[in-house]
Amino acid sequence: MRRSRRVPAAFFLALLLFLVAGDALRLSPVELASAPYRYALLEWEISHLPDKWAHKLRSVLPLGSGSRQERLEDLQHYFRLSQEIRSLEREQGDIYIRAGHIQGGEESDRAAVLSEELAELRRTRSALRADVEETLETEVGSVLSAAGLKSPVGLLLPPVDVALTRPPRVLVVSPRATIERSESVLLEADIGIDAMNALEEKVLGEQDMAALVVNIGGVATYPTIVTDNTSLLFALRTAAHEWLHAYWFFRPLGWNIFSSPEMNTLNETAASLAGDELGDRVFQAVTGHPIEDPRPPAPPPRAPPEEEPDRFDFNAEMRETRLEVDRLLGEGRIEGAEGYMDRRRRVFVDNGYNIRKLNQAYFAFHGSYAASPASVSPIGGQVERVREASASLGDFIRTMSGFGNIQEFRDYVASLDGAAEDAPEPAARTVPAR
Repeated sequence: MRRSRRVPAAFFLALLLFLVAGDALRLSPVELASAPYRYALLEWEISHLPDKWAHKLRSVLPLGSGSRQERLEDLQHYFRLSQEIRSLEREQGDIYIRAGHIQGGEESDRAAVLSEELAELRRTRSALRADVEETLETEVGSVLSAAGLKSPVGLLLPPVDVALTRPPRVLVVSPRATIERSESVLLEADIGIDAMNALEEKVLGEQDMAALVVNIGGVATYPTIVTDNTSLLFALRTAAHEWLHAYWFFRPLGWNIFSSPEMNTLNETAASLAGDELGDRVFQAVTGHPIEDPRPPAPPPRAPPEEEPDRFDFNAEMRETRLEVDRLLGEGRIEGAEGYMDRRRRVFVDNGYNIRKLNQAYFAFHGSYAASPASVSPIGGQVERVREASASLGDFIRTMSGFGNIQEFRDYVASLDGAAEDAPEPAARTVPAR
């Protein structure tokens, strides 16, 4: 059975211990500044691995947890609960903002009811979690295997191992004079807004670096952390995305992820493209429903100016912002760029996009995903070119795994374009006389 062929968890734990121990000996100033809020990764691994593997052992015993259909229904129910929890949490937050925690009245009564409903929903979801994690792993693993990603010995390495939980946040740091993700630190998930702001200001004041605390959907730990406060589709895409990082960890692409900003962008962009495609396949296998094309539909013919609605285009506005920031920084106008970003942030907020802080670190984080409007990297289109030229998704993932530096990748893309230019024109077709 699939569970009985897993690689021992001790291997991954030993690897983690080695890496964490090495990092602990050379804390950077940013890590020291964030020490009170740092995510206890080693503690999380030690507390989760035994429970995960004990449950896996039970899952291979004859007393199974129902048919595949029943397990898939539980999986979908779990994420419906998550969506309901998110909705009630938003309502609860709105009540607290309106009522200001004033006791009494309809607002307080509704807040109390919401607290009880949320507690019950969370208990129900928690009871399902262990079995749902196993089902998610099985379904993702099946799609990965079907894509031809098993090792030469017939195993999927690393095995898919997912923990549905609240992921940590990330402190991202960038130089002020340029946009570059120079450092990242995992922080506790429950760090408050005031603490975020204080930490960002501390890094700015002490290190003269732009800093930003951001939310993430998952972390390539082992087990992989995937947020459960989301939709089923997003969770499946995230699980596949993070598994790809683990898969590439043992290959040139992963070995060199931090060797340059371009290699980081290459890793993240490839994982996003392939992870979304894999996640979509799993979603279809789980639900029986195809995924709608995630690309936006072609815009309708432009209406006359007087009839065209005044609609805020986030992607276009963010791209314009990034380009102007790059121009200002390129001219050495750091304060000018920062003032411009602050003014633009207010524009986004006024149009319903609640960006807490827009600075160099914001663009350094979001810009590492080349498909993002916050990125100006050509890597997104180049990765898509490699995918188009690949015979299959598995072929694309294996091809990407072999790039140890950005020049190798660029040379490969150039060879694809050269081959396309050298291809002979198709012969003219003659239509036989009737």
